[in-house]
Amino acid sequence: MKNMLKNTLSSNQIDLIMKEKKRVRWTKDEVSSAMTLRYFGKRAYDYMLKDLNYPLPSISTLQKYARHINLREGILEDVLVFMGNFVTSLKRKDAKCILSFDEMKIQYTIEYDSSVDEVIGPHNYIQVVMARGVFKNWKQPIYIGFDKKMTREILVDIIKKLHNKAINVVGVVSDNCSSNISCWKELGVLDFRAPYFEHPAIWIYLAKSVKMYDVQQSFYLVLHLLHYDVTCQMKKIWQIL
Repeated sequence: MKNMLKNTLSSNQIDLIMKEKKRVRWTKDEVSSAMTLRYFGKRAYDYMLKDLNYPLPSISTLQKYARHINLREGILEDVLVFMGNFVTSLKRKDAKCILSFDEMKIQYTIEYDSSVDEVIGPHNYIQVVMARGVFKNWKQPIYIGFDKKMTREILVDIIKKLHNKAINVVGVVSDNCSSNISCWKELGVLDFRAPYFEHPAIWIYLAKSVKMYDVQQSFYLVLHLLHYDVTCQMKKIWQIL
């Protein structure tokens, strides 16, 4: 019986169905899968849990786990686990995404994180990387960094880890601030005639990740020049666009 169920249910779920255990300690992958199911609807989750007696973590277990999700500085590894489960329900093309990153001003203050007993801050800026679906409407922050410029190493690491979760990054977008320009320079994509770089996780020569600037921000910069009646060479305009 166990061999018949092992491709559908987890080991803990099988133990509960076979009544070999009355209580189990759910693993991170099991809770992650349950939270993905809960994401699609509370009523459906409650129906499977209470009416069909499907072996799932209780809502209180999910809430307890959610309070301890690691959201500390860097790549959000726990979030990537959830995303890996989420994309299993998508078509392959719907798992393609674009990364966008931006630096935002935050309040210069100190805060206490009781979950890890740590004092955070003070910081001036926060760097956020967001993954957004290309063919399907989904988005998820996957990286946060305080007072850190975006670098080639960070982007490459994010792209590789998303690829390991069957999420393919096909483009990267940002605005034109000086710190972002230095990142594009590291990637070798400043030339508008070749705005792309090799995908670090797909070892095929033709696999490219395209670099794109924030279109709205680019038009804002051009209008700013026109407002002050500034004359620029075409080469400079291309650098802005």
